Amino acid sequence: MKRFFGLLVAALVFLGSSSALGHSSLISGSPTPNEVLKVMPPEVRLEFNESLLVVGSENPNKLEVLDANGAVVSGETSVDGPYIFAPINEESFGYFTVRYRVASADGHPITGQYDFAVAGGDGQVIAPAPTPAGEEGSNLLNRSSMALLAVGAIWYFLLRRRK
Repeated sequence: MKRFFGLLVAALVFLGSSSALGHSSLISGSPTPNEVLKVMPPEVRLEFNESLLVVGSENPNKLEVLDANGAVVSGETSVDGPYIFAPINEESFGYFTVRYRVASADGHPITGQYDFAVAGGDGQVIAPAPTPAGEEGSNLLNRSSMALLAVGAIWYFLLRRRK
């Protein structure tokens, strides 16, 4: 029984070391992170590595474009397989943030954001501020699972050592 438990823990550690754990991840975006454009694009479109979850007519996914003041300048979010997109309702220049929260096919939420800029009317380029990479849902789950497995393995070996 002890041997079985040890093999189970080892298998879970090995299988749990996958960085994706089967969740969606962002493949590309248009505009791309930190891109500087000459004109505002008509829409923002993101592509993920698998189809996003849509339940019937309900869309749990959200994509927003915010201006430098934090006002939403994008329209209603649409999903088509692995693509999520939203029209941009404003023709302006400056610094913008793309913020998304999507549900992977297995239902886990994935969140993230990035910035882009549109050149000013006088031709001056406004560079976007760097955005620190945040923990995505799958990365946070992966790290938590690995920590829990490590604690379990340590506990198992300490108990085994006692006997």
